[in-house]
Order: sequence, then C-alpha cells, then structure tokens
Amino acid sequence: MQITGLTKENVYDYLDFLPVDIAECIEREFTCGFVCVKEGEDAPSAGIVWELKQGDDELDIKSHILFMKALDEESANVLMDEYTESALLAECGSSYYSLPNTLGGVEINALKKAGFSLEEKESSVISVSLSEIIKRLLKHGDGQYDNIKPLSQAEDRFFSSMIAELEFEGNHGICDDLLFLPREFFDNDVSCYYEDDEEVYAIVLVHEKPSGKIELDLLHSHDKDPNTLIHIMKKTVLLAEAKYDLSTEFLIDRHDERSLSLCQILFPKKTGEKVYEGMRKEQLPESKEIDTRFYNEEEWDEDFEEY
Repeated sequence: MQITGLTKENVYDYLDFLPVDIAECIEREFTCGFVCVKEGEDAPSAGIVWELKQGDDELDIKSHILFMKALDEESANVLMDEYTESALLAECGSSYYSLPNTLGGVEINALKKAGFSLEEKESSVISVSLSEIIKRLLKHGDGQYDNIKPLSQAEDRFFSSMIAELEFEGNHGICDDLLFLPREFFDNDVSCYYEDDEEVYAIVLVHEKPSGKIELDLLHSHDKDPNTLIHIMKKTVLLAEAKYDLSTEFLIDRHDERSLSLCQILFPKKTGEKVYEGMRKEQLPESKEIDTRFYNEEEWDEDFEEY
C-alpha cells in the first residue's frame, strides 16, 4: 500500500475523497495528513488529517485529528499504524478527535483498536444562518460604537501589530497558527475591530471556507462585558449581510468563556451536532535517543574524544 503525504500542491487532487474544507487545512502551518492507496488503484482507500496544537505548556504538543476515513479494515489498520508513527515523530504527548457521528464502523473499530476512547457528545460548534444571527442581534441593544471598523480599513502594519499583540496575550481564537496566517485568509470586508484611543479594544476575525460557510475564527475584547462583543458582532453581521446570502451558515465554536457566553445570550436553545470524541496518550520514549541514521557511531565517538 502506498502512503502519500498531503501537501498544498497535491491535496486538491483528492477532492473526491477529502471534504473541500479539510483540503484547505493542509495549506496551514501546523496541519498534516496523508492518504493510503492500494497497489493498482488510483483512489485512496484511507486518509487522515490532523493539526498539531500546543498543550498546557511549551513542551506539551497535542494532535487534533480533523478528519479520518477508511474504506476497509486493512486500510484502516495501515492508516492508524502510520499515524502513530507520525505522532511519535512529532513528539505528541496525546492525540484527540471530534468527528461526525456518521463515522462508519470501520473507522470506529480502528480507533478503538488503536487505543482511543470513544464517546458520543455534543459538538462545541454551532451552525447559525446569517438571517438568524441578524435577527438575534437586533434584539440586543440599539446603539453601536462609532469606532468599530471593518478590517479592510486597517493598514498592514496596524494589522500585523494587532495579531502580534493578540498572540503575545495568548488570544488566538481557534487558530493556533494565527501568527502564520496571511491577512487575506480572513474576510477583510466583514471582520471588524474596535479601536479606542488608537488601541484595539475588541476584534472579530471571520473566514470564508471553500464550502461557503463562514467560520468565526477569533472573538476577543479586553473586558468581559458581553455588550462589547454584541456590538462588534452586530457590525460584523451587518457587513456580512451586504456580501453574503441570508442563508449563509456561520460556524461558531464555543471553545472559550467569551464565545460560550455570547452564544448563551444570543442562541440559548441552539445545540451542536452529535459527534464522536475521544483521545489517547501517546507512548513517548522516556529519553530521546540520538538518531544514528545519518552518521557512523564509531566515527562520532572518535570525533568526540578529540575534544
């Protein structure tokens, strides 16, 4: 079976196998993946895509599996074996996933066999139409801050400064690779920032995915007053209304206190889809061994003795 690593040059050759939104992820800094192709066949029989994320400290690396698919048990076993090797090479301490509950029996059995836990839970992501967001926001407060501007009005230097400050403060929304994303990744016509005394007080960054869905990538303010977020979100969706169809889906990940609080205020009855979630600890070696593939051990010892 041939293992082919996914790259930004080849990933779109596999759109019959990969969802287009997953394919786009391969272009990002910390996202990896590969497909398995059986001898004599052209189409993949298995594939996986994951994102490397920082854990609780700088030395803690986690792997977030974004996509997994296998057509048969043999392919699934090869897939998980290769993934395990990749996770070890990346020195991941743990791997976890949140995948649609439409996952097939082949994938579920492969995850269990590979040591992953498995539970059915509610996704942290909710999907809301643009028309519904507008309707909800107009019920919460009449005023708007005058200094809320679309990202398109920010100079490149100002944008870079905003991103650097957010990253320094540990505020990167759902984008661990925020520092590496080009400005054009975000919808500059819809994303907004609230400037107060030449400082950014709040910011909303959104991104149009290839599927046409709008993803809320970052929602941040320097205070915990929900009205600040409501006002900047109101500006964001009004700008979106001028650009997108009212049926356009907005994806909001309730991953932190601010996004969860906002969703509880605006969409208290909205729930996420059912997903399968699970994790496993990776078996990292207790000490790192020197990789001897690229030199002769005896020659290395002789060189060392010279010093």
